[in-house]
Amino acid sequence: MELPRKFALSDETATFHVQSRPPSQRNSMYASKIDPALEFPFDPLREYHKDSSSTIPWREYPYKQKTIDRVVHGVPGCTVLQAAGALLVGYGVEAKAISMFNLCLSSDQWGQFERRFHDERAAFAAAKAAYIHESSSKLRSQFKADAVRSALEAEVRAVAAQNATIKVIRYDNGDKYEGQVFDRDRVWIPHGEGTLFVQDTSQQDPLLPPVLFVRYRGMWMQGLMHGRGRYHWDDGSSWDGPFLCNEMQGGGVYRSEPEADPDDTDLDWTPTPTTVRYYYGGSHICWGTELATHSRIRIFHDMGATTTGRQTNVAVLHAPYIDGCVADYDAATDRHLVVIHERPDQWMCLSGMHFKLLSAAPLGRHIR
Repeated sequence: MELPRKFALSDETATFHVQSRPPSQRNSMYASKIDPALEFPFDPLREYHKDSSSTIPWREYPYKQKTIDRVVHGVPGCTVLQAAGALLVGYGVEAKAISMFNLCLSSDQWGQFERRFHDERAAFAAAKAAYIHESSSKLRSQFKADAVRSALEAEVRAVAAQNATIKVIRYDNGDKYEGQVFDRDRVWIPHGEGTLFVQDTSQQDPLLPPVLFVRYRGMWMQGLMHGRGRYHWDDGSSWDGPFLCNEMQGGGVYRSEPEADPDDTDLDWTPTPTTVRYYYGGSHICWGTELATHSRIRIFHDMGATTTGRQTNVAVLHAPYIDGCVADYDAATDRHLVVIHERPDQWMCLSGMHFKLLSAAPLGRHIR
């Protein structure tokens, strides 16, 4: 723990200050408000009078018990607190403390030394409280800065570790893969996060350098597009969603044109419009806008198989397929309320499920 610098009390609150002194003595000096000439080292970790046997009710009192005992022995009849107060007046020198008693006309005046002890203890307590408050604020700021620095260092290490795993694979047709790989018998296979670049086949001039554009950016597994990713077509459109073994699988975000970067200087700039598009096994099922209220869908279920979609409270489907009607949609959980004939209403996540859009006609009179 870093020791405080010299501190003192103002009229309103305790303040800290550093006077002109050698650096070796500038670390932890307490200056008294009652007597500016009184200074002694301040160390929150050093308490001379913390033992239960101590007769001084001030743990941080700067002078040891044996020094007080010698003053008491030198002035018969004085109390321990009076001796402690006299030592404060005498700046810790035993001879000066004893002479303070000798200057008094009678022992009735010795009470001023005990009052000095209590006043100095109160002043020190206020200064210590102010120091703790200031130190805690500095420590909180330091801890916060250290936490930010540690988080930044961890992020840098993570990025460096990830970059260390990035490899480049060039194919005979001019395509290129950049990303994480899996080494299978000294053959690199896309595995992890990576990007596939394909060559622009519309360019006919062999003298021009090849032009590459992104075909797919996302997760890979054993050379297949698997996980979250974004696929780009030649016309600039793209689909961002889940992939399963190289096939689009579930609901994703479709963009009909390349996504434009935000331009603060262009007042006419608008974000690229998006819409939800559902795929299953790489085949288009429907648009998200088509799954409106009253639209009819057919949900397929192979005997002995399980669906890949996320479902909540969905009973096992014993038929190859069942027909239902969309009654509601919860955007927060991405679930549709499907009404099935002679079955309880069921909330289903259609993303990843094998279903087909039949029509927008209501299923029956129970549909509002």
